[in-house]
Amino acid sequence: MKYNVDWFSHNIPSIKKAVEGKESEKVNMLEIGCNEGRSTVWFLENLLLHDDSRITVIDTFNSSSNYKPSTAKKSPLQKTFEENIKETGKAEKVFVYKGMSQDVMRTMPTMPRFDVVYVDGSHYAPDVLEDLIYVYRMVKKGGLIICDDYELGYGNNTGNGYDNPNYEELPKNAIDTFKKMFKDQVEVVFAGYIMVLRRK
Repeated sequence: MKYNVDWFSHNIPSIKKAVEGKESEKVNMLEIGCNEGRSTVWFLENLLLHDDSRITVIDTFNSSSNYKPSTAKKSPLQKTFEENIKETGKAEKVFVYKGMSQDVMRTMPTMPRFDVVYVDGSHYAPDVLEDLIYVYRMVKKGGLIICDDYELGYGNNTGNGYDNPNYEELPKNAIDTFKKMFKDQVEVVFAGYIMVLRRK
């Protein structure tokens, strides 16, 4: 595998605990924000073990911080992602959409069909909140919504351009707002650097 950054490994113990027992089940998963595919590869090798498990991935494949979709037919980031996925031998389980998550999800059926959703696209609160609202419509009852970067800028991982954040614009504000809005529909499974929610 080829990786230049690692923004995922520190989440593995928490995610592993949250999805424990699902490895033998047929899991239909959605991942918003895949970057080089480190998280996607982990899900393929540790969660999506059932022959019929699948993962849908949405990413702009733009390595800059503006989150706009790459204008290249296939950016270096997308090529790296595809190479890493191919190396797992499980590429047939992966469906990729290139674009802004909110734009892509507008084109997807809103019926509940995902068992697990991993939200790790934009780190800008309005984007995160919009992602979560779309995701809620697509996750099954009992399904998990894993929100990355819940504590970003709050004494954790502050070296990635978030040393002096506007706290209202960070993911935590969006995730907390979503929890309040949907307090009767979701429950907290785990809270730490990631927030894991379950649809009731």
